[in-house]
Amino acid sequence: MWRLVYEGGAVRRIEEPALVVPPGHIGVKVKAFLLDDFSEWVRRRGRGPLSRWAFGVVVSGGEIGRYVVAYAENAAAQYIATNKYVYVNGNSPSALEAAPLAYVVEALSLIPRLVKIEVLGEDPRALALKKLAEVGPSRWRVALQGAVVGGGRVVALSRLVELAGNCSLRVVDVPSRRALTTAASLKVKLDIPVKRLEEAAGGGWAIVLLD
Repeated sequence: MWRLVYEGGAVRRIEEPALVVPPGHIGVKVKAFLLDDFSEWVRRRGRGPLSRWAFGVVVSGGEIGRYVVAYAENAAAQYIATNKYVYVNGNSPSALEAAPLAYVVEALSLIPRLVKIEVLGEDPRALALKKLAEVGPSRWRVALQGAVVGGGRVVALSRLVELAGNCSLRVVDVPSRRALTTAASLKVKLDIPVKRLEEAAGGGWAIVLLD
């Protein structure tokens, strides 16, 4: 069994013993993992897990053979154990878009309904915000990757956010399982490219296929 980590400016493969699946968790054979703003944050730090979100098939503890989108401390691995997941229909790795969409669902749950929101920064989640909310100048703001925040009431969905003034800030580091379940039911596409690991080496958002 193995997992991938970023270390010393490069991706390393680390061999590990058999997976331990704690009570209340399921075991998942990973078919693809997500490279996103967290992955970029790790790359800038110089070390850490490549991904926190995986698409795969259940091999123990749950409905064996069902496909899931799942959270793990390091999702770039041959197998993961998780207690935060949602079953999805079909075997398309693009189902993994439910993970970044869950951050949007979580953010919108923290903002009053029917108010206009301002989107700061840019990453694939901006597309979902434009589809699920009214977007425009507002004191209610959602900060994505690369945002510079200078004021207002802000929900940040990325660690790659710069504070340039006083604001009321809430950070969604990992969305709830409820948000993940809701996201998986939405028919919103983020158009995140699906790539092999060697194709994704240059950075950026991608769903990375594993053999």
